[in-house]
Amino acid sequence: MARGIETHNGIVIIPDALTAEEIAEAIWEHASATTLLREIQHDSYIFPEDTNRFVTFTAGAGDNEWSDWEEIVDGSANKFSEKATADLHISALLIEVANIKEKVYMIEIAHGDDKTPVTPYRFISGETVKLPAVQDAKVRADHVPPGETIYYRMKCETGGKTCDLHIRYHLH
Repeated sequence: MARGIETHNGIVIIPDALTAEEIAEAIWEHASATTLLREIQHDSYIFPEDTNRFVTFTAGAGDNEWSDWEEIVDGSANKFSEKATADLHISALLIEVANIKEKVYMIEIAHGDDKTPVTPYRFISGETVKLPAVQDAKVRADHVPPGETIYYRMKCETGGKTCDLHIRYHLH
């Protein structure tokens, strides 16, 4: 940290005698270190929580046509939005099954009435001999504020197709 700057209970204490440049540097260093630590060290969760439940996303009816925005729910109508009890970060989307092979799918996740973007994702469905068809997309997007509804929309080269997935996330 810059000369004379210290932290106490997560608060940066800045002496009056510092220049604006020293203050900006100290704030940047503290914010960066705090953000990095929060992202590196956290408890992760999976939605849905049970092995007999899944999330199904459905593409728009036409080829390469977005579906309407839909709230993310599992097969038992549990809402992913209810997991946002604090700032929520989606860590990964894990695609388990796609109902058509060798096609490109695109997914967008958003939150709130204005559909504030969280992350886009693109994958190609298929099979491999050596690895299962599970695809893990790491997500490094902004957080979803608590209380916001979380939505998805999806399109596929072939309209109306689906994919089953689960979501890894963490809270701050």
